[in-house]
Amino acid sequence: MLSSLTSTYSVLPAAMLLAAVAGSAIAVPIVHNLGVMPGGQFSTRAVVAADGTTCTAWGDTTVSGPYDYRTFRWTVGSGITHIVPLSGARGGAIGNDGFGFSGGSGVAGNGFHWSIPGGVTLLNPLGGDLTCRSAGISSGAAFVCGSSVNGPSLQMAGRRAVRWTYSGVATNLGFLPGGPGVNPGSDAIGISADGSVVVGHSQWSTAGFGTVRAFKWVAPAGPMQNLGTNPGGTQSMATAVSSDNIAVIGHADTATSGGQWAAFRHKPSTGMQSLGTIPGDGASWANATNFNGSCVVGSSEYFPTTMDRAMIWTAATGMVDLMAYAVAHGANVAGWGSNFRSAWGVSADGTAVSGTGFFNGHERAFLITGLPCIDGFFIWNPNPTTIVASSGTVGGHGTTATFSCEAEGAGPLEYSWDVTVAAGMPPITLTGPQFDDPLLGLSFTVEGWNTPQITISEMRSSIVPRDISFNGGVTNPCGRTISAPATLAIRGTCPADFNVDTTVDFFDYLDFVDAFSGELATADFNGDGAIDFFDYLDFVDAFSAGC
Repeated sequence: MLSSLTSTYSVLPAAMLLAAVAGSAIAVPIVHNLGVMPGGQFSTRAVVAADGTTCTAWGDTTVSGPYDYRTFRWTVGSGITHIVPLSGARGGAIGNDGFGFSGGSGVAGNGFHWSIPGGVTLLNPLGGDLTCRSAGISSGAAFVCGSSVNGPSLQMAGRRAVRWTYSGVATNLGFLPGGPGVNPGSDAIGISADGSVVVGHSQWSTAGFGTVRAFKWVAPAGPMQNLGTNPGGTQSMATAVSSDNIAVIGHADTATSGGQWAAFRHKPSTGMQSLGTIPGDGASWANATNFNGSCVVGSSEYFPTTMDRAMIWTAATGMVDLMAYAVAHGANVAGWGSNFRSAWGVSADGTAVSGTGFFNGHERAFLITGLPCIDGFFIWNPNPTTIVASSGTVGGHGTTATFSCEAEGAGPLEYSWDVTVAAGMPPITLTGPQFDDPLLGLSFTVEGWNTPQITISEMRSSIVPRDISFNGGVTNPCGRTISAPATLAIRGTCPADFNVDTTVDFFDYLDFVDAFSGELATADFNGDGAIDFFDYLDFVDAFSAGC
């Protein structure tokens, strides 16, 4: 599976981007300029919620004085709907539901969270610390993550990763086991939609300028899990976790990067995987991911100018320039220059991406809507052929066959399986743990019919030999995609046991005659596609021979 997944990390030229994500009927992408607040001159760092229509961003305003930074909420239908009444508020995260966000403030340097029903809440540092900062927020503003600081704000030493509840109860998340024993530091950057998973980085070494390692903390009590590094690297930082709590994204150095960073995606099943850079660039950073980690956005360092440009990554396209990706699908980017500067948010289905760019030379927060939905596609197809050997009865009664698959795609993935019982016949979607079709003369039990893995047992077929096939199916917001087929070859040792009751007797003869008279598919005893007198003769021969 790993080799299959890794092989999909090919980077496609801009001209091929449309083909890579074709399959969904979509509108032309629209680039929304989030504008500025009253009296403001810039806006920046837009982060979009799961629905793809609600953002938070921050900028300046002269409402309370020159260059007073404020955070605002913006929607596609209404523009700026709320401005946080907090001096120096710079929001950096939005809840999955779009009703709350968090960030840093100018009030004693403390972090804050804001929600539509609750307004502003200032967070308190851990006991004995000086200040705190917030970085991530869950749905409903139920949980906020960040760090409590007791020392210079730019130094890791003295920081402690924290998760706060809505009411302000703080949990010290601790440090990575194995890090420096004296004055270590940790910082929480991202939190899952339900607030149960927190990710960030913890100090790993104090040698030289010091190194950090990405961590994952799971409620209720952790401890922190070390997510490792890219191959040959020395340090890593986690920035976000997918809404399904599985994929963690961030950036880490590698042995071949000369100390430069490269975006990564980490899953328990695969470990840390480098996402590389846009071809020709020197480094990349991952800032946000969609529902299940199938789409990652951030920035890539653009050589030879060494300026950043916004990037988007999917397993189908690899890492590409976000503006080129949008233009390839018809977006009008007039006024936005040659690229967007950075991407900070992505919707659950990957169709909306937000961030920072320059419009006519002025820094502006942006949101792109109408990008292609990321169709589900299979990175691990079922094993191609399984032969079910019989144990004295037709069709292998008492034996089992297992098929498994894995898919990539945006949003929640729902698995299903189809069975094709004969060439030229339409596939039948399995809808429960038992398949039974008397007309086709086929029945079996199926475990896991709505999961990535199924186990077939109690197979009974009145036609032997017989080949049937199974296809995995995955459905996401883009539609349904079918895997390559896996063949199950049914081979019996006693074809005369027509009713598969483990005994060859006169009832088998009567059952065959009934099927033959009714021209049922099961009466095609010799499997030549026609029900005729030769089937009767072949059955009589088998019945006479016995088992």
